[in-house]
Amino acid sequence: MNERFRSVILRYVPAASSLIVCALFLFFGLRNYVTETEILNHGSRATGIIVNKQVVANVASGSNEYMVTYNFSPRNGELLTNKVNIPWSLWKELQIGTSIEVAFDPTYPAKNFPVYAGIAEDVVGSLIISVIFTVVFPVVIFYVLRILRLKRTEL
Repeated sequence: MNERFRSVILRYVPAASSLIVCALFLFFGLRNYVTETEILNHGSRATGIIVNKQVVANVASGSNEYMVTYNFSPRNGELLTNKVNIPWSLWKELQIGTSIEVAFDPTYPAKNFPVYAGIAEDVVGSLIISVIFTVVFPVVIFYVLRILRLKRTEL
């Protein structure tokens, strides 16, 4: 392989691929933000019932995830079930049998989530994490590649 071609590949392919990955994270983060905001502002609401609570240990992060399973009926006779992560502050207050408000897309009720104080902050938080990752990841990749190149030239 031509040395110049190899140099170009080593220099630009990792950076370009990291930018593509970051762009995908940003795209899906924005899409999630827009979808959930639309459902919150213009979707339908129904009353749901908590049918299960559980704590799931997240070995990778060393923290726990607090999950609830709820049933709700968006239309006559149809019963849907969903399982979601919620903040500890809400999880500890909810009991099995507790009623909750559920927001859902009337054209696709399987797209639903419980409405609680702070959900807007959760959606914005997800978007902020996507933006930070989009900025930080390429910078980290750039410096890692730079260090590797420097070490290679020292050898």
